[in-house]
Amino acid sequence: MNRVVYYILRLLGLATLSRWLKRNTLTLVLYHGVAPHKTQGLYNYRRMFIAPDAFDEQLGYLKKHYTVLPLEEAFERLHAHTLPPHALAITFDDGYRNNFTHAYPILKKHGLTATFFLATNFVFNKEPVWLDRLKYAIGSLPLPFDTRVQRYGIARAKLKKLPESGKYERLKAIESDAGVRFADFADDRAVYAPLEKSDIEEMRAGGMTFGAHTESHPILSKVPPDQLKREIVNSKEIVSRECGDVSELFCYPNGQAEDFNDAVVDVVRDAGFGGAVTTLEGTNDADSDPYKLRRITMDGIEDAATFAVAVSGLRGFLRGIFGV
Repeated sequence: MNRVVYYILRLLGLATLSRWLKRNTLTLVLYHGVAPHKTQGLYNYRRMFIAPDAFDEQLGYLKKHYTVLPLEEAFERLHAHTLPPHALAITFDDGYRNNFTHAYPILKKHGLTATFFLATNFVFNKEPVWLDRLKYAIGSLPLPFDTRVQRYGIARAKLKKLPESGKYERLKAIESDAGVRFADFADDRAVYAPLEKSDIEEMRAGGMTFGAHTESHPILSKVPPDQLKREIVNSKEIVSRECGDVSELFCYPNGQAEDFNDAVVDVVRDAGFGGAVTTLEGTNDADSDPYKLRRITMDGIEDAATFAVAVSGLRGFLRGIFGV
């Protein structure tokens, strides 16, 4: 139903109007991955990774309608009041290998750069992110596709509310009930594999930048103070060491309002970050809190109308009012 609404809105020119009204703000777009679609089975069943042809089309749209800047330059120009009209920066979260195999070649084709926020235990220690373990366990259940998607959403919401120890205990119980264990990235788990060090080196040589996204991707508002500091400080040091540099912006895991708080922001600031990005939907202006920068999530968006409405900021406006 939403796709029909978005198609009509674009046809009426409202996405263009919204883009024009927000021409003096900074738009940050968020992707997780780019990968070919195979089936509606376990593989990418939550559509977190979009198809390469859709990503190619989206980058073409961004080049035509926006001034795409490196994230770090965009951040500096935002607060220096020197942003060009329709400024936009591209980000990726977590550090999946398809960022290199599929997204990076398309970025190069269009002459664009992106910043990749890395969960360091995932990328450098090859430890599956807890969310992917949950996806895999529930995706393995002999249930209808829509039921699995719904069950994942419910389980994810419940696990987010638990302290770290309780979250992992519950996750292990879910895996036990499903009869699966996400121990490596072989076979049908390959889609969730992390970047390799050689991938990062090639991407950095091609102008891509890398940022910190914690060590284990926890909900930072739920961790004790010692772990909070460790997750933020260590991830910054590891990304800097392994990637040759680190973005001055931090990336909150999950990134909704309940996932970080003033104590988290204080640790991020004390760690030397100049700002941080969230998953709160919207655009940013010079008065935006640099530690609560908004982004527009592109997971699952592959049709042109929905993309145009989302990136223009109109989707966020409609969600806030009507829940569309």
